[in-house]
Amino acid sequence: MIAETILNYAKEAGLEEAEVYQSQTQTLRFDILDGQPRQFVVSDKSGLSLRGTRQGRCASAYTEKTDEASLRALAIQCRQLADALETEDTVLLTPGQTPMNDDRSDDTLARRTVSDKIEFMKKVEAAALKKDSRILRVSACGYQETASVTTLANTQGLEATRRSTLGLITLSVIASNGKEQTNGFSWRAIKDLDEDQAAEFVEEAVREAVNKLDAVSIPSGNYRTILRYDVATDLLASLWAMFSAEQIQKDLSILKDRQGESIMSPLITIVDEPQLPDGFSSCDFDDEGVPTQRTVIVENGVFKEALFDRKSALKGGRASTGNGFKNGCSAPVQVSPTNLLVKPGDLSLDEMIAQTEDGVLITDLQGLHAGLNPLTSDFSLQASGFKIEQGKLTYPIHLITIAGNYLEMMNSILALGCDGRQDLNSVSCGSLLVDQLAISGE
Repeated sequence: MIAETILNYAKEAGLEEAEVYQSQTQTLRFDILDGQPRQFVVSDKSGLSLRGTRQGRCASAYTEKTDEASLRALAIQCRQLADALETEDTVLLTPGQTPMNDDRSDDTLARRTVSDKIEFMKKVEAAALKKDSRILRVSACGYQETASVTTLANTQGLEATRRSTLGLITLSVIASNGKEQTNGFSWRAIKDLDEDQAAEFVEEAVREAVNKLDAVSIPSGNYRTILRYDVATDLLASLWAMFSAEQIQKDLSILKDRQGESIMSPLITIVDEPQLPDGFSSCDFDDEGVPTQRTVIVENGVFKEALFDRKSALKGGRASTGNGFKNGCSAPVQVSPTNLLVKPGDLSLDEMIAQTEDGVLITDLQGLHAGLNPLTSDFSLQASGFKIEQGKLTYPIHLITIAGNYLEMMNSILALGCDGRQDLNSVSCGSLLVDQLAISGE
């Protein structure tokens, strides 16, 4: 094993403790444009990082080469970097007794030929163009398939392997009424080339585009507002770091010293669920080798628990929650959720709309990075959606801005939907019916 080899080289180089993190990712990716495959990519990328200690100092080094000379050089480089450091750092290695094997891979797509996948996506593009006469063109029709293997090992006996696969299809269409053009986007995680799933996916993208045509603005004011599930999810995905113990300890979270307080509506329960069936980030252990666990972060509106990796757990005088992950082989470990879920409510989106006499449905947000303050949870975001009158969607709206404070908004939730769907960040929240939200329009 490469891991065993590099650990031996680390000892020879003079490192007292060492940890190896190795990743390998195989990717197939292509787009369909005018019935032909474009930007066809097949890649096989691997990397290996070594973290080691010497006289209380910890350093890391990285390589993409796995030949003997490169592995020896990596161990020496890591030791030299440790020697050059002037400050000591606590190194937290997870001890292991029995090997861990977390295999969540599915080879169904891998057994399909590339020709089958290309033909499938050609049909997707053709179906989108035929779905509605107002569809001007398909601007993107993409397929991506990845298979990854992650291996962890250290000098304290840890041996852990994680395998996963993901298939993804995306579609973006442009609609026109002769006066304006609008776009619609949809995506699906897939396990096979399912035509029924593809038909639903096409219909969603086309509907998003054509329903935006002939949109107008609305007068500024405070409106009863429904944030559709994907919009509600985008907001949570942009602000989840407030639940990171690392951010709380650095005074970079609005939730510092607020554990046990009511911070949201009693309707809201937020859970980090690493064992979610078909969850995009489901796993048995994190990138430090710590077993993952279900963590209730917010329960009935009360802030119960933050997410910890080993470093923040040591600082907090407690155990890790198994949320130490790397954003790439050469990146440092940081606190990150697995599958972050808002526990579903009871109402469908249609039922929420039917209960709203006069209000707004928000279906799209722009400027999440620029218009949202992660330290205060204040937001001011361009938005679009639909006007609601007498419990029905009446006309599309655009050129509006929604503004407020996320925690204050989450305290004014009147209803929570049962329609949550994971985004690619493994975050999910159902549609939210907000009592009043400030909207700037015409």
